[in-house]
Amino acid sequence: MVRLAKSAYTEHPWRIHALAPDFRVEDVWAFRTPGAGPDDFPTMLAAMRAAGGFARQGRAARFLFAVRWKLGALLGWDDPTAGVGARVPSLRDRLPGDLRDADRGPDSDEMPLKAVYETATESARELANRTVHTVMHLGWAPAADGDHELRMAVLVKPNGWFGRLYMAAIAPFRHLVVYPALARQWELAWRQRDDLAARQTERPTEQRTGLPVGQRPVRGSVRALLRWASGIMLVLGAGHLLLVGLLLRQDFARWVEGGPWAAVPLALSDVGAGAAVESVRDQVAFWSGPGSFSVPLVLLGCLTWHLAGRGVAVPAAIGWGLAAWCFVGGVLLVPSPYFVGVIPGVLIVLAARKAAGSGGGRSGADAGADAAWAGDV
Repeated sequence: MVRLAKSAYTEHPWRIHALAPDFRVEDVWAFRTPGAGPDDFPTMLAAMRAAGGFARQGRAARFLFAVRWKLGALLGWDDPTAGVGARVPSLRDRLPGDLRDADRGPDSDEMPLKAVYETATESARELANRTVHTVMHLGWAPAADGDHELRMAVLVKPNGWFGRLYMAAIAPFRHLVVYPALARQWELAWRQRDDLAARQTERPTEQRTGLPVGQRPVRGSVRALLRWASGIMLVLGAGHLLLVGLLLRQDFARWVEGGPWAAVPLALSDVGAGAAVESVRDQVAFWSGPGSFSVPLVLLGCLTWHLAGRGVAVPAAIGWGLAAWCFVGGVLLVPSPYFVGVIPGVLIVLAARKAAGSGGGRSGADAGADAAWAGDV
């Protein structure tokens, strides 16, 4: 994968130029397709779709997408009223007659990225939500070595200042996680195109499972491990908050009456002894309750539970980090329930290893659905 100058897109006579002149070019990439000829674009698209889509990406990319979907659901970013045909008109409304009447490629309600048009050398798909209206343009162009290569341009029209801020915030994730994952998947699909085409004939497997051929769902044992891990985190975090609330209810009441800033900062030199004691008690009430480990632990437990339901394994690094943090906390604060937090950390690691061994993961509806979020992770 090579990042190209934006001029590599703007100076090529793509048909998308006439359809999306009001969109900004966000990124342009070229993917290696050694030995490709000028007529191999349909072969490349078929290989990408047969490769299995989202489920075949790495755990980091799947985790990132799952977090993005969860945030979108919680904040209403992906509400149908914000999509194509609702908040913004579809680019299909701008198509000339020959493109409107031609086959536009696979399309369904389950695909985040909606088909706009598809030709022998181009494919355009679009997505809209409350943050941005984005277009993924795939093109087939001559490469410097004489072969042809796949090029992807991400075109965006941010939704106001929030959309521009959002695009700037997710740029590191796109460049460090999403695009490298797409490159590995798509370039491997090209190299394995013949095998993938042969496996596509095994339709009964896909019809029975709803997954691409060769792709297995996350096993029940993995889901059970994650459910147990999330349950322990929820009980530990919520139980700590409840216990502290009961033991320090008077201190909590005084802290609330004093205002949210009564607990910080802790300044003892400028106050009398009585006020200093009250300040310390305010500190204890805050940092042992809402300012403690319990709140992020509850949030992590909720996220782990959600990902388990979607069949997405939490990266093992999260489990190792949680286990190490709780172990060190337990050593420093003996006796302490911190040690209990090591258990969900270990369970997350075991689940990640089982998922890696089984090749399981959540399946996307289409390879293009991954790149649908390339401009909107």
